[in-house]
Amino acid sequence: MENKKILKFGLIGNGKWGNNYKKTSENLKFCKIFDITQDVKSKYKINKLDEIIYYFNNKFDGFIIATPPMIQSKILIEVLKVRSPVIVEKPISLNIKDFEQILKFKSKNQIIFVNHYHLFCNRFKTFHEKFENNSIKILKIYDGNWGPFRPDVSPIYDWAPHSLGIMFKLINSKIENVYFSKDNITKNKNIEISNLKLYVKFSSGQRVFIKTGNGFKKRKSQISVHLNDKKRYYFVNEKQSFDEMTPLEKLLNEFAISIRKNKITCNTSFNIAKLSNEFLLKNF
Repeated sequence: MENKKILKFGLIGNGKWGNNYKKTSENLKFCKIFDITQDVKSKYKINKLDEIIYYFNNKFDGFIIATPPMIQSKILIEVLKVRSPVIVEKPISLNIKDFEQILKFKSKNQIIFVNHYHLFCNRFKTFHEKFENNSIKILKIYDGNWGPFRPDVSPIYDWAPHSLGIMFKLINSKIENVYFSKDNITKNKNIEISNLKLYVKFSSGQRVFIKTGNGFKKRKSQISVHLNDKKRYYFVNEKQSFDEMTPLEKLLNEFAISIRKNKITCNTSFNIAKLSNEFLLKNF
């Protein structure tokens, strides 16, 4: 990125992902992240979220929201009202009411990115370049781990957006049928441990199988693409060193470029997150 004014981003959320953003920004010269979590949290508790977002909108070039899903959509709606550039996590909402509000207040030219690992991963881009979407016959996705375990978020909403995002990135046809089953491993103290098996058939004849959830014995992230000509390609997400930018660095870089150009880049992260959210709200 060209050497210009350092962009300032207000970070809301100081948990695992919030800290990831702060740590990642230390290696970047084009932006600086300021943790405003406590200020926003105090106003959130007394129903004055709109006031604090309006105040910080005049001090920052954009916001990064990395809060728990139950809170994120409320903050996102207020950020959209002031039309500030924003990065959010998946899922973008847990209920239809918030989802409709997000779509209502999102302006046509709103700069909004959703942190979806695969969409900002150079390895996934190289993998995707090996085939055309319409050449896919069967897509299989395995994505899960032992945890996280949250009392206020279903494992389906915690994990499925990852796999659904990949599905909507690779399959462009209309959904015809959806079948699913759920393996409930245990549920106690309002904490659910389960895995979802999802079967999706598209009007093109393409089929998708997804297994995802927080009940895997260990971390698994694998994509297999079976083509009409019987060729197969595999993508396994592993810990690795990155030759250029990490996915999070690339996300922040594209976010900064969009802000400087005052328009969204060609990245489709929000549109894919929207399709995934619509799918979840309709079926679960």
